[in-house]
Parts: sequence; structure tokens; C-alpha cells
Amino acid sequence: MFFVFASITLMACDTAIEEAVSDDMFLLKSKSLSVENCENVRFQDDFQLSGFFYFDFSEVTDLLDVLKDAGAFNVHPKYGDPMAWLEDEFKVTGFMGAMPNETTIAGVTGELGSFITHRYAINEKENSVVFYHLFHFFKSEDGAFVTLDNAVQSPAKNNVARINNKLEVLAGTGIFENATGKFINNGRLDFSTLILHADVHGRICGDGVGNGY
Repeated sequence: MFFVFASITLMACDTAIEEAVSDDMFLLKSKSLSVENCENVRFQDDFQLSGFFYFDFSEVTDLLDVLKDAGAFNVHPKYGDPMAWLEDEFKVTGFMGAMPNETTIAGVTGELGSFITHRYAINEKENSVVFYHLFHFFKSEDGAFVTLDNAVQSPAKNNVARINNKLEVLAGTGIFENATGKFINNGRLDFSTLILHADVHGRICGDGVGNGY
């Protein structure tokens, strides 16, 4: 999920104004980074959610190590067992996430997908607010990066729930070497189709970003 890569505790926002203020504060740090190696990011796309798929990190093992060090696959004291795990040394498998989809970020076209790592519902028996931890991975011929995310899902209405997801870029390779950045996804999840309608904006920086790499 766009979901879907931190230490920020999210609270469900009751109004669009509250969400906008929270989003602006989250993105403030990334806007102060050097313009020379940064680019603004904005895209809208649909992502199909699926269970029990995997992604091979054998070509980007350093990024997998970053996710491990960040605790993406650890048991969470509140959220419990992880919903994504290492099937073997480099293959990540998960119960739920966004299937990789062709996406262009900072002028680079590659595949963007996600794995939900932890989930916590305020009330499992009712249509309640749900909190998620997850990570995204972007892989292209020019470079790759991973994010660690915190997301909030509103109670569903007519089978559609609002998603507010804050993504923090952890690390990258190639054009995204020494990557930093933050994204916001104000999306909608349609439970009748399991399609996430993502609306993403933010900023990403890297050694080759914005330099005609």
C-alpha cells in the first residue's frame, strides 16, 4: 500500500484541514534540502492490492539490509508479528501489499510496490480506524530506493476508505545513491476491487537526482 518507509505516530484526522497541516509539517524538512540534487514528486495512479506475493531483493541487497536495520520485519510491541518476512535470504514475501506498478519518479521510470509489515485496528469487530506500518520499494535500470511508512485508514463508507500515508525515504542506489526525502499519499482504497487510488506528492534527493544522470 502506498502506502505504504518511522518513528512518527499518526492519529486519524477528522478533517481535510487537519490532514493538510500534518502533511505540510511532515514535508517541511525535505523542502529545505539542496535544490541541486532534489526533485519534487507528484503522481496519481491505481495500484492493485494482493496477498502472498514476493519481491526479489538480490540485486539491491544493501536496501534490504537497511529495511532489516530499521526493524521492518521485527515483532512490534503493539502491532504484533510482522505481515512480511524473508522467504529466503533475499526474497521478501507478505500477506498484503501493492503489486509492483510502472511509475515515474524524478524522471526515472521503474516499478513501485509495497508490503504491509504491521497492522493495528482500533476495533476489529467494527468498521474502525486502522493503522499500518509498511514499506515501499522502487526499482529501475537507473537506480532503486526504499521507504518506511506509517499510514492511517479511515472507517470505510460505501466500501471506500481514505488512506493517509507518510513515506520516508531510507536509502537508494544508482541515481538515488544517498537518497533522502518524504512523500505523502492521500489516497482512497476501494474494498470492492482492492484498488488503491494513490495521490502522491513530496520530494526526493539523491546524488544523481536533478543532474541529468
